Amino acid sequence: MKQLKYTELLLKIERLEEENKKLAYMAYHDIKYKIYNRNWLDNYKKMLDKYVCMVSFIDLNHLKKVNDTKGHNAGDLLIKKVIDIIKTTAKDFPSCLARWGKGDEFIFITIMPSETAVDHFTLHHKILKENLSEIACIGTCIKTKEQSLYKAMRLADKLLYEAKAKYKKNRKIKIA
Repeated sequence: MKQLKYTELLLKIERLEEENKKLAYMAYHDIKYKIYNRNWLDNYKKMLDKYVCMVSFIDLNHLKKVNDTKGHNAGDLLIKKVIDIIKTTAKDFPSCLARWGKGDEFIFITIMPSETAVDHFTLHHKILKENLSEIACIGTCIKTKEQSLYKAMRLADKLLYEAKAKYKKNRKIKIA
């Protein structure tokens, strides 16, 4: 067995440490869109339990149709547009956006400074709905301090599916 020189060994260790950092990042982030993934949220649910939050599930409408008719680059641009709208809407508040489900679903959690800020966050939800109404369905609820994040997520998910059912009933397929 060939012995490695000390400096070669140090270089290999350094490269391994860099690779480990990349893998750690990849474990909790969607690399393509540079947002969190579901693993991150699963790890931080308990921490978020102690805050009043706005919890939103967002599901893109017709992403598969966009991919099939206009190509995956157009689908990627649609996803990026939605991410940008969400980030812009919440730029003044601590929040997290994570990819959820099969790729066209997201969870968006904004931490509220107090329970009296509900009106302000209602405005944020309205802005989201206005900017995303043609391209996504949204289910949103306010999580109180007494409520678990898991329970709020279940409610927001239920509201999302109600919004999707309403959308499908009034369906107008429009691909931007």
